[in-house]
Amino acid sequence: MLGRVWNDAETQQIESSWVKTFFTRGERVLDGENYDDILERAKQALRYLEKHTASNILVVTHGFYLRILVAYVLFGDALTPEIFQKPQWGLRTKNTGISVLHFNTEDTHQKRWLSVWNDHSHLADA
Repeated sequence: MLGRVWNDAETQQIESSWVKTFFTRGERVLDGENYDDILERAKQALRYLEKHTASNILVVTHGFYLRILVAYVLFGDALTPEIFQKPQWGLRTKNTGISVLHFNTEDTHQKRWLSVWNDHSHLADA
């Protein structure tokens, strides 16, 4: 949507339609990313991070993408667009919040897990 004015009615309609594609399989607006795309990107990112040899890795991302990463960590292949709506709208983030995901292939319960969600106590207005 480059070059469009944000408060233009057509822009708002495209935005609204595009957001809906994150909660429906196979839908796409123009050439925008959709649920299937972002989920595959999240899976690829997690596989990449799991292969990395460092014990700690800092990842900087936007809140929307963070929520799909966390949703996939929590639900795995059971994650659906319908399930994703709950964490997408229910797990709000504050800018520069810190979340911590872990990976351990030897964990018998869950090889990926979340221990910290959007900690922003380092901010003065927390």
